[in-house]
Amino acid sequence: MNKPIKVLLIDDNESCNFITERVLSKTGLAGDIAVKLNGKEALDYLMDIDKDRKISFPELIFLDINMPVMDGFEFLDQYEKAGFNKKLTRIVMLTSSMMESDRQRAFKFQSVVDYLEKFMDVQKANEIIHAL
Repeated sequence: MNKPIKVLLIDDNESCNFITERVLSKTGLAGDIAVKLNGKEALDYLMDIDKDRKISFPELIFLDINMPVMDGFEFLDQYEKAGFNKKLTRIVMLTSSMMESDRQRAFKFQSVVDYLEKFMDVQKANEIIHAL
């Protein structure tokens, strides 16, 4: 088994976060799981981590598109402007939007490696984490 990784969930849907956390915990592949309810909270969290070099940056981020305050695309724009895309973190869009235009837009961002429909299951989690 691979070493457990640090994961960040960014979604305002608490049910989805609960399910994703449970699935990731069941795989044993995610160690530290942080949850933020919108892009702004997540960006602030990542900026704090970036300042404190003792805390490791997440290796994987699951990101929703439709959220209040700052949506997923706004987050991705700010994430790349801040230079976080230079880190080894990979982003998986985990969203209810199956619009092809959203999918294409997501893959224009360098850090986005996958685009999945909610909800997470063990098979999807294992595939994603093993592909890292």
